[in-house]
Amino acid sequence: MMSIHMFLSSTCHNTSEPPSVDKALYELYAVIAHRGTQYCGHYTAYVRCHDKWYLADNSLVKLCSWEDVKTTYEAGSLNGVAYMLMYHKQITLH
Repeated sequence: MMSIHMFLSSTCHNTSEPPSVDKALYELYAVIAHRGTQYCGHYTAYVRCHDKWYLADNSLVKLCSWEDVKTTYEAGSLNGVAYMLMYHKQITLH
């Protein structure tokens, strides 16, 4: 889990009131990866369900490891490069 409050910008709010700091914790549940160029390529998804990771590639869905997911963070990975990360909001800290 991670807290994203350190990544929030105070300049992105459109109100005159000071922004509230989000003290919630978020947990990664999916990574969308892209393999190819900006002109053509292929997308896959790594999805966590009940603390297990799965690779979804077209009609194929198979169990994979957290190590497989982490390889998408490396440029030139054969598994594609992470394109989008998706998080669930878990709890709010006070």
